[in-house]
Amino acid sequence: MSLARSDKERALARFSIYFNNLRTFLIFLVVLYHSGLVYESSGIGATFWLVDDPNTNDFSGLINLVIDIFVMSAIFFISGYFTPSSLEKHKGWLFVKTKIKKLLVPWAIAVFTLIPLYIPITIQNAGFDSFKKHIYCVAES
Repeated sequence: MSLARSDKERALARFSIYFNNLRTFLIFLVVLYHSGLVYESSGIGATFWLVDDPNTNDFSGLINLVIDIFVMSAIFFISGYFTPSSLEKHKGWLFVKTKIKKLLVPWAIAVFTLIPLYIPITIQNAGFDSFKKHIYCVAES
């Protein structure tokens, strides 16, 4: 067996690096989008986002509008593109177990540890009425 990689394997490795870099950039844009919700002047983020800064600007709303158009669909496309190769590598139940480890375990840790810690911090900083408004989507009277 030769240790030298074929041209096809090298091209595939470069292609995977390209998609990993693209995915990393798109995740950065998701963080930028959620950070911009605090400052956008349209007030869309204020309806569900607990942090609301009265100093708003139009630029962050424009950036959020542009980012919102394509980022999540591009992330889903990249994920779907690599699903067949992942299914070939991990067949059947092993594929499901791998996805559970990668997705469900971090989700459960966040739900059962971070969110219960987040509730008293939010109540202390924003007040219970503000917390209740955002959790239950109760409009201020």
